[in-house]
Amino acid sequence: MAPLGGAILAAEILYRQDFETEVIVPAFLASVIGYSIFGLVEGFEPVFASCTTFWNVSQIPLFILLGVVSTAVGLIYINTFYGANRVFKEVFAQFNLPNHLRPLTGAFLTGVFVLALAAFSPETAIVGLASLGTGYGFTQLALYNMLPIGVLLILPFAKILTTSLTIGSGGSGGIFAPGLMIGGVMGGAFGSLLHLALPGIVPAESVPVFIVIGMIALFGAVSHAPIAVMIMVVEMTGDFSLLMPAMGAVSVSVLLIGQATLFREQVQDRSWSAAHRDEYMIEILQDIHVDDVMVPHDRIVAVSPDDNIGRVFRLIDKTLHTGFPVVDGEEKLVGIIALDDIRDNRMNDELPVKNVMSSRVFTVHHACTLRDALNLMVEHDIHHLPVVPVDDPRLLSGFITRTDIMKAYVRRASQSTGRGHHTGFVTLIEPGTTAGKKPDSKGMTEN
Repeated sequence: MAPLGGAILAAEILYRQDFETEVIVPAFLASVIGYSIFGLVEGFEPVFASCTTFWNVSQIPLFILLGVVSTAVGLIYINTFYGANRVFKEVFAQFNLPNHLRPLTGAFLTGVFVLALAAFSPETAIVGLASLGTGYGFTQLALYNMLPIGVLLILPFAKILTTSLTIGSGGSGGIFAPGLMIGGVMGGAFGSLLHLALPGIVPAESVPVFIVIGMIALFGAVSHAPIAVMIMVVEMTGDFSLLMPAMGAVSVSVLLIGQATLFREQVQDRSWSAAHRDEYMIEILQDIHVDDVMVPHDRIVAVSPDDNIGRVFRLIDKTLHTGFPVVDGEEKLVGIIALDDIRDNRMNDELPVKNVMSSRVFTVHHACTLRDALNLMVEHDIHHLPVVPVDDPRLLSGFITRTDIMKAYVRRASQSTGRGHHTGFVTLIEPGTTAGKKPDSKGMTEN
């Protein structure tokens, strides 16, 4: 039982490099209530019975090395789990098999694997049995130094495979308990090997320490929740003296594992979260001016009031834009023509632009922010805005679209986080279009 770690996990598990601070207090309250009710029924003892642990400062480099090993095994866990998931999906799709048979197939293959291990030798039979279920019982045996080193060496990979076959195939279950067991027995194997090689530095009573540190280092890395997992594991073992060596090991494993994660729905930080998208978007757009993003005058595609709409249709086909400013012979802005204005006149190509254009034009000034421009677009359901000087509202000096604003937002967000462009939650679409809809737009700070 880990009430504090569980509450912290709720705030940390959502992001790879951030905390959801708003959930911490509610999570604390929920954890207190849940822990109290569960404890009244099942008791308040730690998940793992206490055992004698011993470590010293000379072992810290070995704990750091354990963090490196945890990274390697963690990557195997992630790639095997999602590799199995992908194979099951592809095979069942290729042969058009019903999806509800996927978990059944995974369970069958798991059974075959465990029976094969049982038939091979007594030690592998233990591995097969230990690779089923949560594995907490066998982790406890490892903490008591009761598992042979051969079992400890094979068991992490057997558990990775059985978890991938069962949960990865679509079966019901979690990946937290298997992750702790994989890390624990991996740490036990690592500690046992060190005990054989360096008995003076790693005595037998230090091996359980490597088991606990292994749990923290591996699952803290693959979940990108090192603080929560560290607290949870020491709560589950009841040994808070292991926090310091755990900090070193899990720091190394988290740094080395990079962006790989066992939770594919994790996002990088709050700025990439759908829940915080608007607040971050507003902050970014407030710092960018229209002048920095607009299409300059010499690159604007404009039409004349005397042009026919056939030319507008050709421009739409050529540029994929859906709205154009209309300027007279003196290069003054007199209107906007958009696809909506001419959609129903496809058969009348000779119709003059001045007959169908919108003379009510919304414009923005150079010093306006992208937030101002986007607010105006949303308020009037438009997708384009001519840019004009403050002292001459009819002089067209630039043009900006919703797509320009979204591209500027993505670029600035990427620069601020030091990452490449990400379009996971910002869909870049053609000017005048919305996702899943046909193009529609009109013109745009009203003259």
